Amino acid sequence: MREIVTGIITALGVLVILWLVGLIGKIPAIVSVPSKAVVAFESEDCPPEGWEEYKLAYGRFVRGIDRSGSEVDPDGERNPGSYQEDTFKKHTHGYDAAIPYDSGPGDGHERAKPTGGNGTTGLTGDAETRPKNVALLYCVKL
Repeated sequence: MREIVTGIITALGVLVILWLVGLIGKIPAIVSVPSKAVVAFESEDCPPEGWEEYKLAYGRFVRGIDRSGSEVDPDGERNPGSYQEDTFKKHTHGYDAAIPYDSGPGDGHERAKPTGGNGTTGLTGDAETRPKNVALLYCVKL
C-alpha cells in the first residue's frame, strides 16, 4: 500500500512540474509590455501582434539619453527618437613632411629633405568608423 501511495504522489509531482513548465513557457505572452517600448529581437521579424519595426534604429547604434550633465554626449540631453549623423572626434596627426631629392653627383642615393610644408597620410580604413557590434531587429510596441 505504501508503494502505491508513493507512486501516486510521485506521479502528481511530475504532473505539477510539467504544468508549471508549460505555464512558465507562456509568461512572455502574459506579461504586459507598455506601448512605445522598444525591444531588440534576435529575429528577422517583429512579434506578429501589436509590434512594428522601429525604423529609426535601421543600421544605427542605440545611445542612451545623457542626463548626467557631464557631457558624455557632446550634444547634451537629447529628445527620445532624435538621431546624430556619423562623425569622428576632431584630432590631428603631426609629422615632418619631406620630399626626396638627389644630393648631386656622388653615391647616387636619394635623400629626404624636410620641406616644412603640409603633407597627407596614405588612405586607410573602411567605409565607416564603428565598434564591434551585433545585428538585432528593434521593434516598437504599438
